[in-house]
Parts: sequence; structure tokens; C-alpha cells
Amino acid sequence: MNAKQLIAVVGIVGAFIACAQPAPDPVPAPAAECASSRFFALYARGELVRASGPASLVLDVPVDLHDGASCGAPDCYGHGMTLTLELRRVGKRCEIVSAKASAVPFNECGIPADEMPRPWTNRFVVKGAPNLADHRLARIELRDSKRHEALLLLPNSYYFYENVKPSSRLRPELEPEDAKGCCYGYTNSAFRPWSFEPQK
Repeated sequence: MNAKQLIAVVGIVGAFIACAQPAPDPVPAPAAECASSRFFALYARGELVRASGPASLVLDVPVDLHDGASCGAPDCYGHGMTLTLELRRVGKRCEIVSAKASAVPFNECGIPADEMPRPWTNRFVVKGAPNLADHRLARIELRDSKRHEALLLLPNSYYFYENVKPSSRLRPELEPEDAKGCCYGYTNSAFRPWSFEPQK
């Protein structure tokens, strides 16, 4: 075999080896795609999305509606809540790494200031492994076992809960007059009408 033939054989073998190599993994999409998840479309429409970055999403989720007796009229007390979700992209999944919220009570009822709760912080644990990239995602449960509180995020509403056990079932509704059992949530009067809108 002469030199030219040897070079040709080496080239053919090299090309075969290159073709046989597995394709490189696709470059993961930026976490910003997680922040723009379809799950939070109505939150953005309602101007509840305060900020979104490459790996985080900040929501304003105020609470001023505590039961169904007021027919959707806001109560004169409640709390503002800022929820920060840290996100990451893992393959085709969008996951929540951590969830923390700061809450500031408000009072327009004339309740003495010393009888109102002080501002607090929730350090939530995400229940399960919700995938924000999945268009079928129906709920995200956040639990704070230390404060016995929870936050339930739905594509078209959200509910805040007090005095709940880790195993308690979170009902996505306000407490009715004939309430039985646990656990009913509180929500936001301005956002509530959208909970009746069909999802597209």
C-alpha cells in the first residue's frame, strides 16, 4: 500500500468514527423560558408579575378575601405578599429550586396596630416536582411547615392557607358558610374573577 492509499484509508476510517460518535446533548434553554411559563400567563396579565430574570420570577400575590360570604367584595384587612421563585432548567424540565415570600399585613378596619400581626417571611417547600414547561401543569403547592401555612398556585387563581398540617388537603376555594373539614384558602378580590375564565 502506497502513501496515497494509506492516507485515503485513514480518512475513511476517521470519517466512520466521527459518524459513529453520539450527537452532543442539546444546549439547555435558558431559565428565562421557565419564568415565561404559560402557567403564569394570567398572573402577567393581571400585573402580578413584578419581575422575571434569567433564573427567577417575582410575583405580587396580595390577599384580601377570606370567605365566600362577601360575594367577592374585598375585606378591609389582609396582607400583601411578594413571592420569589428561584428556577432552573434541567433538560426539558423547568423546576422550582426554592420559594420564599415576604408578607406585610394591612388594616383599614380600625383594628389597633398592636393587635395586627407583624410582617413575616415564609420559606416554602415545593410539594412534588412540578414542571413549569408542561402545559398540563394544573397546580403548584408551596408549604411552610414551621408557620403551618401554605400557598396554592393555579393557572387562573391562587390561595393562601393558615393553620394547615403538612398532610392537609388544600381546597382551591374560599370557605363557604356550611364549611366542613379543612382546608379553605384566602385569595385576592381583584384576581378572583379570572378564576372563572376558561383556559386556552
